[in-house]
Amino acid sequence: MSYFHCTTLESFTFTKEPSNPTVVAEGTQVSLVWEYVLDPGETIQNVFFRRKKTGETHLVLIAARSASTAFTFTNIDFLNKYRALVPATLVLLDVNKSEEFLYTLTVDCITSDGSSRQVDSEVAIIVSGEH
Repeated sequence: MSYFHCTTLESFTFTKEPSNPTVVAEGTQVSLVWEYVLDPGETIQNVFFRRKKTGETHLVLIAARSASTAFTFTNIDFLNKYRALVPATLVLLDVNKSEEFLYTLTVDCITSDGSSRQVDSEVAIIVSGEH
């Protein structure tokens, strides 16, 4: 079963995405890195990191940013679990079994004609035994 979902638009393109699934040793740190390119005239409006359990539909917002600002966290508890780095890296600190989620990066961009587009990329985290 594939946990990967990526929408590539006519303009916005991911040039790097995390391995899917990403297997992480318990007690370690992992960086989920996304890289992308925009077409001339496109701008980033918002970037979101979310998570959900496999099989669930409700996404929990971890962190968000607008344009080129820094990420802000939606829950103080997430500050102890994650780091979110511009442009699109989510760092999971001290990973344990409770971090087995589907993590989603959502990027909202505005095209040169003023229309809004959204692209998502999802990666499953699987936690293996201690390192």
